[in-house]
Amino acid sequence: MPGILAFVVYLLTTILTLITFVNERSSGTLEWVLSSPVTEGELVMGYAITFGTFGVLQVALLLTIAILVFNIMVVGNVLLAFLAAAILAISCQALGILLFSLAKRAEQAIQLFPLVILPAFLLSGIFWPIQAIPEWIRPFSYLVPPTYAANACRAVMLKRWGGLIRSGRIYWL
Repeated sequence: MPGILAFVVYLLTTILTLITFVNERSSGTLEWVLSSPVTEGELVMGYAITFGTFGVLQVALLLTIAILVFNIMVVGNVLLAFLAAAILAISCQALGILLFSLAKRAEQAIQLFPLVILPAFLLSGIFWPIQAIPEWIRPFSYLVPPTYAANACRAVMLKRWGGLIRSGRIYWL
């Protein structure tokens, strides 16, 4: 579950941000908005806030469904798992905006998917441990964002990390 959560958040947030931005450019809406007194920075910040919020809501929905529908047991603090995945969602919308600057048309955006999604799928330790990846390619695992979110969610959801130690006793958050 932690790996799937990280990968789904990475996939959907990055792709939705990229596709929406490219469609805005293709339809002329982006130019129309830029003809108003809104600056480019304000426009990008508005999209970043919107897609960041969308990603955080997506994380909340995925965790809720996992716990309530699929009876996934979280032994650590659910809020810490939510925070780890929410940080991933926010960073992925930034990645989508960065990729938007590379893609001028929807066809180019579609060609970027394998370059962004496949390495994350194979290298992030979602389906097998990073230690099982050949040593020469292992450093690339630390370049994809889902690696960190999957590790953090695994640590919280399966290993019960997130406790406070006070006077020799552990108090779980």
